[in-house]
Amino acid sequence: MRKTRRRQAGNITVAEPVREKILRPKIAGPKIVGPSDKINIPTDLLRTFVAIYQLGSFTKAAHLFELTQPAVSAHMKKLESLIGADLIERNIVGVNLTACGE
Repeated sequence: MRKTRRRQAGNITVAEPVREKILRPKIAGPKIVGPSDKINIPTDLLRTFVAIYQLGSFTKAAHLFELTQPAVSAHMKKLESLIGADLIERNIVGVNLTACGE
């Protein structure tokens, strides 16, 4: 049954629907807080990141995507600037993920 209320419009009584406030449940979940909140990350940057980690080398990732090594480095620099943290540590033997990179 719809609820209505009556109001006086001049000499005529008018019945109009009552708008009820709809209560929606608040969905609580884990929220990422920080510079990476609400940003779109291009998939090519993520693919480059994963390839560097899996292959253990910027150069091997560059060969995989048929890019130059400086282009792969630029991808990582852009991704790290979007995230706001270092993701990969370079060393002589290869690469390691930082805590944020994991």
